[in-house]
Amino acid sequence: ARAKATQEAKKLMVRIPLYQSRTIHHDVLGASGAARVLLKRAKPGTGIIAGGPMRAVFDSLGIHDIVAKSLGSSNMYSMIAATFDALLKLSS
Repeated sequence: ARAKATQEAKKLMVRIPLYQSRTIHHDVLGASGAARVLLKRAKPGTGIIAGGPMRAVFDSLGIHDIVAKSLGSSNMYSMIAATFDALLKLSS
């Protein structure tokens, strides 16, 4: 089961473009069901200004400066899915 899970995770890995290895290139809106999230780029030194589950996602991705706002549903799983939807829409 672990081998299958590892193989599936490797297939689903994606690359997230970062601006100067600190923030995102442009503002973006992501949605999943009733949850919507707004991700805004921030100046160096701002830090991660985001609520609960989004903060954990940004920490694990190595994003240092970002402002995120949850719009709509506050369901943790929907917010994470909406965050990944927004991150997948980014382009450099």
